[in-house]
Amino acid sequence: LIECKEEKVIFLGDALERYGEIINQTLGIRAFEAPPSLRVNRAALTAQLGLERFKTENNRDNYLKLQPLYLRRSEAEVKWEKRQKGVETIEAKRACD
Repeated sequence: LIECKEEKVIFLGDALERYGEIINQTLGIRAFEAPPSLRVNRAALTAQLGLERFKTENNRDNYLKLQPLYLRRSEAEVKWEKRQKGVETIEAKRACD
């Protein structure tokens, strides 16, 4: 997946400690590591990273077209799916009774 991206890619999260070197070797200057204070996922992070990019590159992206690419589902999504499967199982059992 990493090799498919031609533009710069911003990386954040705790996996940077483990995979940062591999990412940098693979993408070179296209890899941008978020500062440590901004690596924890939260809603304001996207805005902060965009501001940093704007300041350093004078790059004016259309904010309405920005779309994060998540490599895995959030914990909330995983828990929701498990609950839904439980509900479906209960409903299926009731239908068979």
